[in-house]
Amino acid sequence: MRTIEEADATRPIPIVNGVGIIDGQEVEGVARNVVVTETKGESEYWATSFNLQKARGQNNYSYRVNYTLSSLKNDTEDINFRAMDANNFDAEWGPSINDRRHNINGIFNYYPFEGTTITLVALLQSGQPINRIPDGEVFGTTDLNGDGSGFGDAYVGNSDRSPGRSRNNDRLPWNNTFDVGVQHRFKLSNNHRLEFRADIFNVLNAENLSGFFNNATQSNQIQAGPASSGRFVRRNAGPPRQFQFGVRYLF
Repeated sequence: MRTIEEADATRPIPIVNGVGIIDGQEVEGVARNVVVTETKGESEYWATSFNLQKARGQNNYSYRVNYTLSSLKNDTEDINFRAMDANNFDAEWGPSINDRRHNINGIFNYYPFEGTTITLVALLQSGQPINRIPDGEVFGTTDLNGDGSGFGDAYVGNSDRSPGRSRNNDRLPWNNTFDVGVQHRFKLSNNHRLEFRADIFNVLNAENLSGFFNNATQSNQIQAGPASSGRFVRRNAGPPRQFQFGVRYLF
């Protein structure tokens, strides 16, 4: 770990108390960072998807199941991304904050008698990456390389990493959501029908911590200290159990 002052002293043009030293002369108006926006970031995505589907036909049930195995890697993240080691973006290559390796979703419909449908929907997703940043309570700062702690660090992927940890090397838990719906349609006449429906979303009231982020102050994907520390701050979660009731008139 080095302070900003220690980092300033190692620059080709040393900075002392905010003043550059060039050939022994003090020059004001120096900058620690020169920001150049480039479109040179690289990413790699691959995926394979499997589907199993059964139409109702002559049976009283139908279903569709999908499984997707994928990988998303890149060497930049978010806006104004900086490599932790100067411009060594090769060392930043790793999982994207949007990488989700496993995705399983399915829907099952059961038709117990005419006009009634009972639906079960399941969505299971593996957790997205966690970027492990330095613990400010241990080091006194989250800026371990001394390049300035306030440059774009509000975004999810840009913070310095906890010592010995690569970018996005930890994972959030799986996201598991099950929904149930019941629907019945009454025939009033040849052209008029009345439909009632009841739905329960997240019927198991699971706490889903994956997939909800905005910036570093609100995201579960930014956590202080290494994974071995056991430290995890819950900042947001998916919706809890919810109920919905509806009536529809068709004519």
